[in-house]
Amino acid sequence: LAVAVPVNEGGKVAPGESRLLVRDRIERQRRIGDDPCPIALRNRAVFLDPLGIMVLTLPFLIPMVEGYGLNLIWFGVIIVKLLEISLITPPVGLNVFVIGSVVRGQVSVGEIFMGVTRFLLADLLVLAAIIAFPIISLLLPNTSF
Repeated sequence: LAVAVPVNEGGKVAPGESRLLVRDRIERQRRIGDDPCPIALRNRAVFLDPLGIMVLTLPFLIPMVEGYGLNLIWFGVIIVKLLEISLITPPVGLNVFVIGSVVRGQVSVGEIFMGVTRFLLADLLVLAAIIAFPIISLLLPNTSF
């Protein structure tokens, strides 16, 4: 985690800022960085629909992502993948309940959740691969521009 500290060329604290203020700013940035955004977003996604989550969180997350110098296309792919995962995980699992209503009486919702487990594991592996190797999600956009 890179922390931006206001220092001048000699490594001293910038004029007008005490060392205490710099230390407070570093601690605030560390606390913000310690809250893993993807996990927090996934936890919100369990209780809200994807459009609502994007409307509520992206205006706050995009400036932070830009501030850290991350690629916004990569971040968008991560967000979409997390929202897809949230649609098949309990307790809400909206897509699972839609399938349950389509096959009403033939298969229980519990069995559908058990059947979705394979897809959840595959989604988690894809998410880990996209996070570990961002070029996977950036290859096509980089070649088209």
